[in-house]
Amino acid sequence: MQEAGTIHSLYEQQGSSCQHASPLLTLQDRLSAALALAAASRRYGELGRVLLTEVRHTGRFVGLTEEGWARSTTARSDTESAEGGVISGHRSGLTNFSCRPEPLSSLTSLLIHEGAGITASAVRCGAASLAATTAPAHAAPRAPTAQQKARYGLTNMDTDTMPQAACIPDVIQLSRSWLGCTAIHGWQEMLTEQLPSLFSPRPIFVNVGANKGYEAPRFLELWSQRKSVSPRKWLRGIRAVADGNVSVNGEPPRRNGFLRSQLCGACPQACVNGAKPHARDGGTVHLLEMALPNVQLLRHLVTTTNSSDIISVHHAAVSNESGTAHVQAHVMLGWENAGMLHPQNWRIAKNQATTVEQLTVDGFLERERLPQIVDLLVIDTEGHDPYVLDGMRGALSSKRITLLEFEYSNKWPTDRTLENTLTSLAAHGYKYYMETATARESSSPARSFETLAPISPPCWNAALERRRWSNVVCSHEPRALAMLDAAAWNAFKERRMQKRAVPGSCGATDVTDKAPSCASTYRRWYARGARPSLQECARRCAACDSCRFVSFSAQAVACVLHTACDATRLKQGSGYVHLDVRQASQAGESSLS
Repeated sequence: MQEAGTIHSLYEQQGSSCQHASPLLTLQDRLSAALALAAASRRYGELGRVLLTEVRHTGRFVGLTEEGWARSTTARSDTESAEGGVISGHRSGLTNFSCRPEPLSSLTSLLIHEGAGITASAVRCGAASLAATTAPAHAAPRAPTAQQKARYGLTNMDTDTMPQAACIPDVIQLSRSWLGCTAIHGWQEMLTEQLPSLFSPRPIFVNVGANKGYEAPRFLELWSQRKSVSPRKWLRGIRAVADGNVSVNGEPPRRNGFLRSQLCGACPQACVNGAKPHARDGGTVHLLEMALPNVQLLRHLVTTTNSSDIISVHHAAVSNESGTAHVQAHVMLGWENAGMLHPQNWRIAKNQATTVEQLTVDGFLERERLPQIVDLLVIDTEGHDPYVLDGMRGALSSKRITLLEFEYSNKWPTDRTLENTLTSLAAHGYKYYMETATARESSSPARSFETLAPISPPCWNAALERRRWSNVVCSHEPRALAMLDAAAWNAFKERRMQKRAVPGSCGATDVTDKAPSCASTYRRWYARGARPSLQECARRCAACDSCRFVSFSAQAVACVLHTACDATRLKQGSGYVHLDVRQASQAGESSLS
């Protein structure tokens, strides 16, 4: 494998002269990102259109190519096994950029061409487009052939490009049903599996307001080979305490009805394993919790899962200054709504409060001598989140936190608004997204999926200042932002298509073509790990000459293609919906892309 030489990118702002910028990523990072892009293009549709690594705050861009990668008939398995950027028998490198004033077709945004490797084009270069191809800079990007379109599920309907700001048109409607629960396979799993080079070699996770600590096994399921640590085994340990089989505070074991009723907390998804098998390892976790009963429970769970070397539990409150905090005494085991008490709270005067050490995130990172980069920091402090953010300005300004998540709800102090908090984060170079599973989806944990919506300017809307229980995800890392933008836009297109569909199924397929895109599927999906969607089902139909209708069911994991269908005699059941793909295409339903 040969090392790429020094490559300079060209940057253009509305026809102004391009400026040179220095290379940004190491070869290993470039290869890891290229592999992630290649995998995403086959598994996640719009996620595969993550074009290039873009450094928005410095105006530098990095292009990625992997020559000959697409020639391999085992490219997909190569992608999964070549983590870390080691690609045996292949050659990789960067390409030169050329700024083009005209917009390029979104159809060639990211295609895995036969013999051309990963070809990226139509990349923004300021207000212009940035083209990066394996061909010389003066040559136009090669358009895909009809055969390549069919092979990769691309059709002439692939014209619905993600807008530059990636704002979601139905964000206000979504905000009315946002909840604070996250999907089993959400943004964290997506970024880890598709872009592992985003994380440090030994990733660090800090959880402020750990409650029952379910975020720890979720993270370590992605970044550890410790089989004793998983959400289900964490649940098993909590159930043993709730049933009175063991004690966590030195007292005789006894049944705890409240804990038994709150085994998974407020979100049933927390108890479900979500990670796929992998070879990643090296993750460590720091759990900060101020309620003593929960601290005792966490330490017991760490012991029972044999994870004391990778999970540290800290009994402390976190705010915007260091010192001592007052918390309510006699908190029930497993109670997740405890918060710091105001100095004038009546419980303090009546000796119904206790004290605990109070830290800032900046102070904690310095005290624990954690590495320069903290890969993930999650805050859940029952309305105290804006003060916790105030106490980590040093880490934010130095971009020490790669991924950040905090909770937004009606528990926030009245003098703190979401808009002001987000403005402060933007000043440090972070972009942010509302993230949740909607009410309908979260009622079925096993099938829940994520809803993301960018809310950074110009996507911010004052109507979003509704204090509903929800989460905000932030990052400054361009690769993460590109994937989050694509995931949010792809989910919007799926919702838009669902509105065009009608309940019911046409029955068994009547498509006789033998082309790969004409194959129906029942009780399984086409690509392992890919999320079944009506959008992907319709895309396959559009690439099949004899297909016009589809019957899709996420519940049955089925996509059935039809040449003809009587819409007045649809069969009901198993969550099937029917869509006239050709009519949707003619009506300009661009979400078929």
